[in-house]
Amino acid sequence: MNYYYQFLPFINTFLFHDIGHIQQNKNAYLNEKNSRSLASTGIGLAGSYQDWDYSTTLAWRNTSTAKSDIDRSPRFAFQIGWLF
Repeated sequence: MNYYYQFLPFINTFLFHDIGHIQQNKNAYLNEKNSRSLASTGIGLAGSYQDWDYSTTLAWRNTSTAKSDIDRSPRFAFQIGWLF
């Protein structure tokens, strides 16, 4: 789910909430939990100016961390692209 607001013609802000669920190796003979649900909420800025696109996001987990990832701090991402 996303909510966008345009501040200026070249700057958009957004709030988002992402949810995902998987089931691994479905086997009727196993009693182990073989599914995983993850969710996150975050904010971001994005836009474009002339031939450039840019986006930055900051997101927090809403579910327990995966066993492979013990870091609970928020995630920051920055992306820039040039149209040619």
